[in-house]
Amino acid sequence: MEQLRMFHATEDGADVTYSVDGEEFRAHKIILAMRSPVFKAELYRWARKEDHKDKSQRIEVKEIKADAFKALLHYIYTDTLLICTPDDIDDDDNEEEHQMMVRDLLMAAHRYGVERLRLMCEDKLCKMFDVDNVANTLAFADDHHFKTLKDACIEFMMTSDRLAKVMGSEGYIKLRSSNPSVLVEVLEKSVQYLKV
Repeated sequence: MEQLRMFHATEDGADVTYSVDGEEFRAHKIILAMRSPVFKAELYRWARKEDHKDKSQRIEVKEIKADAFKALLHYIYTDTLLICTPDDIDDDDNEEEHQMMVRDLLMAAHRYGVERLRLMCEDKLCKMFDVDNVANTLAFADDHHFKTLKDACIEFMMTSDRLAKVMGSEGYIKLRSSNPSVLVEVLEKSVQYLKV
């Protein structure tokens, strides 16, 4: 992994450039292709085109933030996360930013089929639950079809002392108006938890 880390740091021999939110990231096609089936299909589809003579490629990426793409590449080359741990966060604003960064990275990992990173991001989000943010995370998970994360949110909510507090949160009020169908799932699963 140390050699890959050095390739990433120096960009030596990089043969593809990604433009994301106005930032450019240089990388190595073969490394991206080894770590992601989506990168592999994207990069080697270009190579099969007869009209593509240039050895280096420039690809524009939309719908992913530059910080998330940077963290995705960092993970691909180093097998480590480029985001701080919850213990490093000292106030609510930073905690919310951290959660957004993990969500953005989760979306990038999902888009590019980097399964282990996706699972790591879901796990991180599960460790950040509290009564004030779990409803927002549930809405996010429902919107993007992250079933494991969604189930974890519902399970977190299913204690008598937590559910009442969650229902009083701003996130729950937004969830009730924007995603009312997910509340049916919460209700159904709460009945299952109460039977246990």
